[in-house]
Amino acid sequence: MILLVASSCDRINQLRTPPPAPIPDQIFQMTLHDIRLGDGVPVGVDLSVRWNLTGEIDFAGTYVSPERYDSLILSARCKELVAALANTFPSVDSLFSVDRVPFMNALKDQLQNGLAETGIEMKEVMVSTIIFPQTFLSSMEKTGLREQELTAIRQQKVLEIERAKAAKEQAVAQGEVSVAQAEARGRLERIEADIESSRRKRELAQAETQRQVAETQAKSEKKRLELLAEADLTKQKGLKKLEISHLRELDQVAVDKQKALDLAEFESQMQLANLCEENPAYATFLVNRELASHVQIAVLPSNGQDHMLGQFLQQNTMEK
Repeated sequence: MILLVASSCDRINQLRTPPPAPIPDQIFQMTLHDIRLGDGVPVGVDLSVRWNLTGEIDFAGTYVSPERYDSLILSARCKELVAALANTFPSVDSLFSVDRVPFMNALKDQLQNGLAETGIEMKEVMVSTIIFPQTFLSSMEKTGLREQELTAIRQQKVLEIERAKAAKEQAVAQGEVSVAQAEARGRLERIEADIESSRRKRELAQAETQRQVAETQAKSEKKRLELLAEADLTKQKGLKKLEISHLRELDQVAVDKQKALDLAEFESQMQLANLCEENPAYATFLVNRELASHVQIAVLPSNGQDHMLGQFLQQNTMEK
């Protein structure tokens, strides 16, 4: 009976005893130096390993403490595994540029798998820094500066070439504009000269027509006076006959005069038609002037000749 009571008390005490507290994760940090790559250049690595116990092992009897396990086991294994992995990467140049991330990932996998053992779990491996030799960094820095200088020089040359090209294109364009302006001025001067020549020809034709008309009128008047004088002298011999003859002569003179005027007008119209055919702008001007003469509005063309045609219209208006 006493034994049964004792067994019951032991079970009750066991139920009342709290379970052991969980073992916290251990963090091991270290910096590995003189890790040789495939080309023999040494690098360093800053890394951290988070680990914990997963089974019941005599950790205290074997390793004494986690710190001693870190210094005796993890440190040596990390150096061994990292050295073996680093030797597979060919050069420090590739590690500095394209192989940095692959190296860090491979290093994590290598340590994650290589450090684990029975009863110990490697929860996480962190590679914080790859330490490159200072001479290599200085050389890369100088190389980078030289590359920046070369890039700046190349960019400056490209800018100078572009500026020279732009200046050349601008000069060519300016030359083309100057040539076009000179050609336009030449065409304008030729048109103005043709207009002036036509105007002078028309004025000469009008003057010649007026001279011929005046000459015809003078001859007619002279003839009329002569006929009148002769009529006075021969009035008694046949006034009626002379009067009829005189009227016929006057009619003939009028007919001749009209023919001369018609001929002069025809020549003037022909010259004007030729001028209009050669200069459509002037023809438009004449049509607009004829319309304006009825409505008192002057319409001028807007093709660059308005200043001369305006002066010509103003001169003709003053003459009228």
